[in-house]
Amino acid sequence: MTELGYEVNTQYSGTSKHFKIRAHNCVYHDLAQKHNEICQFDLALMSTLLDQEVELLTCMAKGDCACNFRVKKPSEATVEILGSGT
Repeated sequence: MTELGYEVNTQYSGTSKHFKIRAHNCVYHDLAQKHNEICQFDLALMSTLLDQEVELLTCMAKGDCACNFRVKKPSEATVEILGSGT
């Protein structure tokens, strides 16, 4: 995600079987404030790239301080790709 311009931190909890992604910036921020469907596009893109369901928890375009995502039931490959917390 860093290569795409995101400033992110990741966190994996083996006990809850969820992977959390916190984006401190949004490459679509200006556009997303005017067109919220951009956030749905971003979710679809992340879900497709990770081949996992991704849920948007908080959104900068809606006034939150960061975009927070939860990857539901990540596969071992997804955990390996995203790392254990950067």
